[in-house]
Amino acid sequence: MNEKVAFNSDLLASSAGQEGAEQALLIRNGQIADHKNTRQADMLIKDGKIAQIAANISTEDIDCVVIDATDKYVLPGGIDVHTHFNIDVGITRRLR
Repeated sequence: MNEKVAFNSDLLASSAGQEGAEQALLIRNGQIADHKNTRQADMLIKDGKIAQIAANISTEDIDCVVIDATDKYVLPGGIDVHTHFNIDVGITRRLR
């Protein structure tokens, strides 16, 4: 069963993050950015891990949810560590 849906971050969390979830996730036509470059490709995720990155991954033998990521960036493992928690840059002062 291949189901095509619009990109939705809630779907990512619900289908890829559930324990015991057997269904794979295919992110199609995204601009995939890694440590070297950015390229348009598909990304197949199985058991919560990236299984394949390639152009035009076939879904014939895969039970998966398909997300159309056209015109969107896909950042595998990207973490934003930027925070303003308890930082003193000389402009603001925290109350003690």
